[in-house]
Amino acid sequence: MTSLKMAESVVECVNQSYDSVADTVSSISAAHGMEDYDDGALNTQQKAKLKEFKVQTRLENEKYLSDHPEVEGMLANFLGEVLLKRPEDIRTFAADYFTNQDLPKIVKEHLQQKHAGHH
Repeated sequence: MTSLKMAESVVECVNQSYDSVADTVSSISAAHGMEDYDDGALNTQQKAKLKEFKVQTRLENEKYLSDHPEVEGMLANFLGEVLLKRPEDIRTFAADYFTNQDLPKIVKEHLQQKHAGHH
């Protein structure tokens, strides 16, 4: 099942059953380093709407990223440079990388190499 079909199934589930989605949301623990969720803060309908919003946002994000492969190219190349050079000051390294005037050319070359590798 593709991620799009899976996400559509989740959206359908949200629309069909507020209670089961709310139960699912309340059973998920908070991310590491965060406070636990306050199960009483949202009612069942609010939890379902929040879940639906999260699913819809994820679908929109996935579509945007599939429409803009340069984002993946830029981030993949950046991560490769980080792992290759292992800079002590990652913030300065990132600032220099993302403000490099040659970045569009670097990303284009990365995408061309990736595309050439698939043929």
